[in-house]
Amino acid sequence: MRHFTLSIIALLLFSAGITSCKKENDKENPTVSIVGKWNYQKLDVTKFENGVQKSSETHTDASGSYIEFKADKTYFAHSYDPDDDTYEDFSGTYTYNHPDLVLHEDTGYEEEYLVKSLTQNSLVIEYTIEYDMSGVHHKDIYSTTLSK
Repeated sequence: MRHFTLSIIALLLFSAGITSCKKENDKENPTVSIVGKWNYQKLDVTKFENGVQKSSETHTDASGSYIEFKADKTYFAHSYDPDDDTYEDFSGTYTYNHPDLVLHEDTGYEEEYLVKSLTQNSLVIEYTIEYDMSGVHHKDIYSTTLSK
């Protein structure tokens, strides 16, 4: 549940992800800043078992969720929790060194994201969880799309 809630935050906040090769003319503008209020648009969840995709879902049910990155390297997130049908607030500091985004919650919890895309009006971040259970390797990818 905590990972899903934090993923919602991530999607509210930013969608970080695994980077891929880009052509020179496809590079993002280095003057674009992550600072600002980013509103949740959607969360894409893709699950793999032993490298084979098992499911893919898109969630758009977190209206009102957002993350705000401030210039002083602090953040505040207002995130919808679908399991409880409630909103939760999170705050802390962040470090951003493209493509790596790390959220350091005031509680001491830390999450690492990859920024897949950042433009003036759109942020996509990705959070990946990998684990082994009963001899099966699981990889769950949470990709959050946010907009200003």
